[in-house]
Amino acid sequence: MKRILGILMINIFIVMVGVGLITPILPELIIEFGASGRAIGLLVAAYGMTQFLLSPLTGQLSDRYGRKAFIVVGVIVFAVAKFIFAIGDELWMLYTSRLLEGMAAALIIPPMMAYVADITTTEERAKGNSLLAAAMSFGFVIGPGLGGLLAGYGTRVPLYAATGAAMVAVIFSVFCLPESLSKEQMKAARARMIQKESIYKQYARSLKSKYTMLFVLVLVMTFGLANFESVLGLYVTNRFQFSPQNIAVILTAGAVIGVGMQALVVAKIINKFGEQRVIKGSLLFTSVAYILFLLAKDFW
Repeated sequence: MKRILGILMINIFIVMVGVGLITPILPELIIEFGASGRAIGLLVAAYGMTQFLLSPLTGQLSDRYGRKAFIVVGVIVFAVAKFIFAIGDELWMLYTSRLLEGMAAALIIPPMMAYVADITTTEERAKGNSLLAAAMSFGFVIGPGLGGLLAGYGTRVPLYAATGAAMVAVIFSVFCLPESLSKEQMKAARARMIQKESIYKQYARSLKSKYTMLFVLVLVMTFGLANFESVLGLYVTNRFQFSPQNIAVILTAGAVIGVGMQALVVAKIINKFGEQRVIKGSLLFTSVAYILFLLAKDFW
């Protein structure tokens, strides 16, 4: 089980690094194409929207046709997306790449989570999912920093590196990752193809539950973070003439602090003050941080 979990972690790490490394080089690419900040926002949205729409479907289909096929195809699509971005000389090629990237994430992440459930007991499942989540988070942390470092050799170099790493992951997965479902299990899942309530109707119904406010908070925070990271590079490039390396340091430092807080501090703070106070305090702290960011006058 440890070997299989390791392969899954490597795959999701490579994908998340590839997603993150584009952030520090986006401003230079957008300026190169003569586009505006709106283009960056749409590029970020293209990835998230495709993943949001397709993820429920891929999770269900992987029950019927197997986890491995979706994971391998997802990494292949990711490699193609990065290659299109690397060679793109028209803005529509960048949009196509980001749409494919969101599709790749939808093909990879739900089947991977289901794969962990297949190969673990109920007691082990939380640990397996936490390791997968840790690999995702670590990929996000490393991605911007690695993108900024490689950009020193050329703006497109990080994209070619991500393409190559993804192809290695494809070969590794094809030969080393077994299918977690038996043919009988997949056949039984296809036989149970009874029309169920649409996943999107389930989303709508969830907005009437007692967890509605938590969903709204997650939506607002994610929306704000995506907006912040999508325009940050262009903002500091225009205002301070920052390089991709400067942007990478800012994003990586923030991400490392965030992961460190989650691992070492958050649980203790929650135990002391309770979830509700921590949520309210964090929202207030974040609001103040964004305001202070607008007052910054130099890199430090």
